Amino acid sequence: MYPNLNSGPGYTSPAWRIFITPGILILRWQYLFPKAGDVFGSGRRLNNPFAQILSAAFFWLLVAAFLTGVVLGNHRTRDQGGGIRNADGSTSFRPVSPPGTPPTLTAPALPTR
Repeated sequence: MYPNLNSGPGYTSPAWRIFITPGILILRWQYLFPKAGDVFGSGRRLNNPFAQILSAAFFWLLVAAFLTGVVLGNHRTRDQGGGIRNADGSTSFRPVSPPGTPPTLTAPALPTR
């Protein structure tokens, strides 16, 4: 009833196989482990080319969003304090105490009315 997405002149290219494989695997996983009450629905979607293309496109969209977040995400380390500097000019989050004295932590003063 449906066209076979794994045969034909344009469907055997490596790029097409790389694109469609996650969709086929997702639908196969849903078929093998259906949610309660979704047995017949997962069986109908198993060899449906539209469902395979749609789930593959959704998979690759998630991969692209993840990689975009990794590449363009915030990569500041702890030592890059966002412009906050200690009294000695360092960007460490720990307060600097004179040698031989224990470090003291002070809370910022609360604003008064």
